[in-house]
Amino acid sequence: MDACLAGVTVCSSALTWKRCRRGLPTSPSSSRIFAREGLGIPGSSSSVEQHEEACCASHEKNAKLINRRQIMRRTGVAFVSATVLPTTQGLETREALAAINEPGDPEEWVLSVGLSTLVVRSDGTLDLRGNGHASPQFFDVTLPQSASKSKASLLPPSETSPGALLALQWPEGTQLVVWPASGAESVDDSRHLFDWAAGLEEGFFLEISVPSKVDIHGNNELAELNVDLQSGGRWYGGAHLLRQLWPLDRSQWEIGPMYPFDHGPNGLGSVVGAHWVSSCGTLIAVDPRTPMLHAGLNAPVQQRSRDDPRYFGVGIQHLTQEALPYEDGVASGIQKISERGDGKLRIQARSTWQDERVLHPWQAIGTPESAREQRRAFNEGKVVDATYEGQRYIDPLDDRCVLRIAIAASSDVRTATLSALKSLPSPQVAPPSVVFNRSTWTTWATSHADVVQADVLALGKAVIDNGYRPGVLEIDDRWQSRYGDLEFDSVKFPDPKGMIEQLHKEGFLVTVWVMPFLQEGSVACAEARRLGHLVEGGDPPSLVREISVGGPGERLGSAVKVLVDQYDWPPGHWAGGGGGGTLQSGQLRWWGTQPVRAIDLTSDAAVHWFVARLKANRKL
Repeated sequence: MDACLAGVTVCSSALTWKRCRRGLPTSPSSSRIFAREGLGIPGSSSSVEQHEEACCASHEKNAKLINRRQIMRRTGVAFVSATVLPTTQGLETREALAAINEPGDPEEWVLSVGLSTLVVRSDGTLDLRGNGHASPQFFDVTLPQSASKSKASLLPPSETSPGALLALQWPEGTQLVVWPASGAESVDDSRHLFDWAAGLEEGFFLEISVPSKVDIHGNNELAELNVDLQSGGRWYGGAHLLRQLWPLDRSQWEIGPMYPFDHGPNGLGSVVGAHWVSSCGTLIAVDPRTPMLHAGLNAPVQQRSRDDPRYFGVGIQHLTQEALPYEDGVASGIQKISERGDGKLRIQARSTWQDERVLHPWQAIGTPESAREQRRAFNEGKVVDATYEGQRYIDPLDDRCVLRIAIAASSDVRTATLSALKSLPSPQVAPPSVVFNRSTWTTWATSHADVVQADVLALGKAVIDNGYRPGVLEIDDRWQSRYGDLEFDSVKFPDPKGMIEQLHKEGFLVTVWVMPFLQEGSVACAEARRLGHLVEGGDPPSLVREISVGGPGERLGSAVKVLVDQYDWPPGHWAGGGGGGTLQSGQLRWWGTQPVRAIDLTSDAAVHWFVARLKANRKL
């Protein structure tokens, strides 16, 4: 027999067979599986070709089964599973094949759905092909060092999720489960886990999980997928960065929390997306609900010293911090050497916020118990609604870090982007047209934080007197009696209802600036604490720790911010701010003076409470 493979997969409607070939040796030490259509095999066996042609012509089920069994017998290929599912185009068969290194376990599995093919290897590497891509997109699952040279094994059927194409496990407990991205929900009971990627019609869903006790990098337990940037071309998406480089692979986005910040410790801004796309059409999307989600793209190879961590700065500290991320291969800031990044998109689900290379408030927010409860709810596919009292006991064996990712090989970057956006909810009612076709005027530009009712009316009059059309008039900072109370300060705004009615008559739409922070001493803060709607936490960083992080500029900025909070400056700020410059458990600094507390937006009850108060404020 010639040293090559000839094979078939079921791909499309009406169970039409397509031949898939790749020239590969068939010796037991290097048996591999084929996964692509139209790749010719020189010198392939004529008897096998004739048999395939006969099967394609007959379309008889028995002939197909005979063909498949003959090929598997000749090449050492094991048939793992096949499922016939109804689709809008007819019937589609999803097939999972494995190449066996006889007599041991498989070295490689090939999963084929529609035009997409995913190769999964025992060493944790993956290749994705589809839609005519000339070359694959490469990935790898991070494995514990102790398991990096071990083979993966199939999970027992009793432990395999419904509808999964493949479920693997490595020593030390790392698991990978793969589902098709399309198909009938009635067949696949696990699809609710990926409702956040409902718009994906091609590709695969991955779930990577590790026991929370597993320490992969020696300092943090995490489930991680690494995406090779070079095989995808240029990269876009992810997040708004404080130093926005385009495309993203021009930057060195340091690994850090994948959540919006006013000025994130690794350069993230206030707009964060949960997907990335490449110029070759690769789509990578991650469940935005993932607890302790972290990400980085082309991060510096040389990690930042633990003695000089990044710091989440606010207010005056912004003026002294570096503009991040660094540009790849270009010396800038304190990066004096023009080095290249690691060439990877790294997506992580961690077991904790704790990171010795990043100092930010969230490391002091939450408790180990609340983190376990968040992981439990997420792992079970429920909305994460973690409270900080009365959590039930969680068996350590069931406490896992779980990362859910969708991958697809689209035809181009536009198609990949549209697929990622399909899952976003569409508004049922369009915002008022004035928001789009007229200007927004804000009191911050004229009165800063000293705004009073007369200033608001004067701004509206000035807009009209200068020949502009009335648009949106926003009442900005310090209109409330306390941050979070959502009530007009009765001294500064003696008749807010009359003020708003007058502005409406003049043609303005009136908005006010709100934030999910609550000031100590406010009625809202006391109520939220009583109802359990506040984010609680452990001991915050000490003052000494805060003012000793970073270079001279950062340290000066931190010291100034602490003094501003301590002495309630500038004058005129309300009493009962935040207790001075020393942070208390559950407090965080922000750009306004005095530390504040945050509403626990992971709790549905807290969100409903906050929204109800916003709606009540509209009844003025």
